[in-house]
Amino acid sequence: MLSVPYGSRVCIAVDRGAAANHRHQRESRTATTTQPVHHPESSAGFNNVLLQAEPLWASAERAGRRVVVTHVPFGGDKSDRGVHFQGYRGIAGRDGVINARTSKPQPAQSWENLPSSVVPPLEMNFTIGASRFYGLLIDDPSDPQKGYDTLLVNSSRDGKEVKAKLKSEPAGPGGELFGANRSMSRQMTVAMQLFISGYSSLNQTGVIFFFFTRPTHEIISRPDLVNAASSTTRAFIGNGANPLYAQGALGPTLPNGGDGTAEARYLETVSFAQHQLAETNRWALEQLPWEFFVAYTPFPDEAEHMWRASSTRAFPVFAKILPTGYVPFCNRFTDYRTNCSAS
Repeated sequence: MLSVPYGSRVCIAVDRGAAANHRHQRESRTATTTQPVHHPESSAGFNNVLLQAEPLWASAERAGRRVVVTHVPFGGDKSDRGVHFQGYRGIAGRDGVINARTSKPQPAQSWENLPSSVVPPLEMNFTIGASRFYGLLIDDPSDPQKGYDTLLVNSSRDGKEVKAKLKSEPAGPGGELFGANRSMSRQMTVAMQLFISGYSSLNQTGVIFFFFTRPTHEIISRPDLVNAASSTTRAFIGNGANPLYAQGALGPTLPNGGDGTAEARYLETVSFAQHQLAETNRWALEQLPWEFFVAYTPFPDEAEHMWRASSTRAFPVFAKILPTGYVPFCNRFTDYRTNCSAS
């Protein structure tokens, strides 16, 4: 249970733009036309030029309140005090997917210090940003799952130079990111998530790929205050793999004949990102001095941009799919906001 200091306030900023815009366009139709009415104010909201009013955290700081702001877009603008985590400002690249087509697993050769594996290890080489990595796919003897179940990400062909150990597991409700690790490359952070199911090197069957997040620089207004924080707290993911999902990188989407697997994988990347945001908030709420706390999440609006807002245009099939597939998942984020907004 979160203990909130007396007289303090927690504000959770939630993106709901897509649903609101979709509803506004629907209600703007008239009895004499079936075309939506287009309104002049259609500029992108993520533009600090449009930020003319004083943000709430700036007003609170000016009033002498101790303020913490976690990953709110433009959260450090017009503010010279408080503690501001500014993950979106530190984004330095794109997310991506490495799979058996882009990097075909091959028998591991010329390696030193190969780890134990029930079956012969396989190698997958790939590049993130300007850095080269060597992936080692093994069947971990300590893992009861049969077949390849672990991917070791290395900076060289040396089993002792492991940068990340990936398991195909969902992001957990607390603590470190399960199924993901941070990989440092030129002082940038990348989180990785493995998807693997029944992969066989003999007949190339099953599924194996992993998702890596956008490389980010750590931008925190008071880095001296977060030295004791965990790697998950100091990392930043910020969004699910929505561009990759739309491009079909997670598998065929439902409108394109998919069976829902791509949607399930996308929602897992959403849970991945939301878990990391929650860990930052949990740590900051408990460890930093504050009287006014502002947190941000892009969910469920991110999915609504792809699904709900476009369901009546390009993807009418989603009108039938949303009630059973999408809404229950969004309710998980509603529960999260409810649990974190007590004051």
